[in-house]
Amino acid sequence: MLSSYLYSLVPGLSIIKIYPGRDHTILPIFAGNKRWSIRKSNKRVGLSKLIYLMKKHLLVGKAMLISVLCMFSILGLSAQTEVLYGVKGGFNASSVSGLSGLIDASNRSGNSSLDMSVKYRPGFHMGLVSQINITDKFFVQPELLYSLQGFKLSGSGNILYEYVSGSETTIMHYLQLPVYAGTKIAAGQGLDIILGVGPYIAYGLSGEEGTFGDSGMFRRFDFGLTAMGGVQFNKFQITLGYDLGLVDLINTPGWSAAKNEAGISSMCNRNLKASVAYFF
Repeated sequence: MLSSYLYSLVPGLSIIKIYPGRDHTILPIFAGNKRWSIRKSNKRVGLSKLIYLMKKHLLVGKAMLISVLCMFSILGLSAQTEVLYGVKGGFNASSVSGLSGLIDASNRSGNSSLDMSVKYRPGFHMGLVSQINITDKFFVQPELLYSLQGFKLSGSGNILYEYVSGSETTIMHYLQLPVYAGTKIAAGQGLDIILGVGPYIAYGLSGEEGTFGDSGMFRRFDFGLTAMGGVQFNKFQITLGYDLGLVDLINTPGWSAAKNEAGISSMCNRNLKASVAYFF
């Protein structure tokens, strides 16, 4: 990924510090009028490692699902509590904060001269949703979602005296568990205006080579705050929401010190989403 290559050019960091003991080469990539210079790992992942990762992801998914079911059971103990179950899906527009600062730091170091912009990447989310109506006005809404997120870089310039131009999209597949505490405002004729806020946790299932894993640039676990607002009419719910990641995604020794030295902010997930839910 170009983003991980830019990361290695920040003062105080090097390829050795990023991936100790691993051999990397810098390769030009040509695709039409797109030419990127990226770092590629020569390490191969064996079958046993792949099986281990699959089992680990499955356990994480089971743990998150069990957490949701336990929450349903606890909140549903009251005889006056109405519990709705349904499905939810929609569109994402995601990015990562701090990436512009990473490009600026690389330019200041003299290792690059880039004119690049960070753009939101389109994606989607889908999964299960429940709404526990504590009263007529207050509810708790946990969800278990698959979420396709990432970010996009586009522009041109020089990296270590080599010209690059085009665009690059980084894709991250997450399993996400948001929990909203919300309120309903009656608008008449079965229509409610809803507002909700709460925390979310997420786990990175997969991405391109160099995204997650032992040789990856990003942490798998993410945590942050989420908010939504919209309307609910009978069994349908339409909302706009936003996820504000609080975890620095960079997963490399030496990053914190180099980040402070170069004046770079943390790289955290950002995600704007539009959703439709249907309750059975």
